[in-house]
Amino acid sequence: MPLALRALPSRNTKYHNFPSLQFYSSLKCIITFIFNNSFGIFLKNHLICIPKEIFYRMQIILFYFILLILFIFQGLFAQYYHFEGILEPNLKISMDLYKNDKTLKGVYFYYSSGQPLNLTGKVDNDLWKLEETDLNNNKTGTWEVKLNGNQLIGNWSGNGKKLTVNLKEDYSTGLKFKIIEILDEYKASENYGLKNYLGLYFPLPPLNPQKSPTALKSICDTILAEVNMKSKDLNENMIKKEFQKSFDEIRETYIGFVNNEKEACENAPFTCDWSNSQEGYPVFNQNNILSYRNSMSSYMGGAHGSYGTWHCNFNTANGQMIFIENLFKEDSEKPLINILKSKLKQKYKTNNLEAVNLDEVFVSENFQITYSGIVFHYNPYEIGPYSLGAPEVFVPYSELKPFLVNGHPLNWVK
Repeated sequence: MPLALRALPSRNTKYHNFPSLQFYSSLKCIITFIFNNSFGIFLKNHLICIPKEIFYRMQIILFYFILLILFIFQGLFAQYYHFEGILEPNLKISMDLYKNDKTLKGVYFYYSSGQPLNLTGKVDNDLWKLEETDLNNNKTGTWEVKLNGNQLIGNWSGNGKKLTVNLKEDYSTGLKFKIIEILDEYKASENYGLKNYLGLYFPLPPLNPQKSPTALKSICDTILAEVNMKSKDLNENMIKKEFQKSFDEIRETYIGFVNNEKEACENAPFTCDWSNSQEGYPVFNQNNILSYRNSMSSYMGGAHGSYGTWHCNFNTANGQMIFIENLFKEDSEKPLINILKSKLKQKYKTNNLEAVNLDEVFVSENFQITYSGIVFHYNPYEIGPYSLGAPEVFVPYSELKPFLVNGHPLNWVK
């Protein structure tokens, strides 16, 4: 189970390099400055009858009015997009993309092949620059695109080719999401401290009025459960309060550790420079199917940190999770294991146990649904040493069809 990282910024929280939170703190300071200086002097000189309490309330009202305007115009900071369209002349693709200030990441696939390709990049003025890699972490192309209204236009380059990008936002068979994110930092000294981050995308009911509120709540509850949380409702403030409880516990643990290990921390500061990060976001969001990824990385001393990825899959029509048994027949385990072993041999070019322990291979319940197949994920140590990393195995539906149960939820797979 992923480490629970939950928090609301507390008195010790800092907002360094975290624009979406830093902005709101700065906005409040700016409004206070304006009221206490030029505008405030004008009011005091010309409207001296305004009581001090009313004057203070005016600041609060202005602050929340500006926040309301910012929430109306979404996309200024953290934003999720689902695009459909083509790489001209006729390569049809689907893309899930995330923008947080100037950072970009996402996943896309060609309908013709279906294997997911990962995207990472930066915003340079209004130009979005992305690099794509396959499941083996090989670079396969670059993107230079711009967001024009609800369209993503520009160019893709790779394999000596240059194609025109023409994509459009489309949530007709998927969900819209809003991020709830928290950064909490505690500095024990100049050389080491604790940094916690959590950012989860939620398909909140107000964003998806065409969907069943009960189904959406079920999905959101599962997302919260993946970080060991429960919330009585989907109120954003309630969720943040739950985040705060866990962050406070982590901080107390850390403070106790550095107080007991002061000499060791001074001699080897890196061992006391702790960090925890967890992100949750959709990686497949269409045809009423959602594949949701939780990624965690943590360093809490020792030779190296830890990391892992977990997936939850949902039928968005009813909010129910999709498990292995909802897809595959009971007697399919052995043939599926043989397929996975064969794919791993191809991936690592080995028939022995040097790179991967083939005797430990199993049908992972940590799987990602895609349009043309299923990606089975293995976290570090599950089927090999830490140096092996986190293997991912893509199996197309053409090889999986004989083992699929009748009435499975993947309605486009015939």
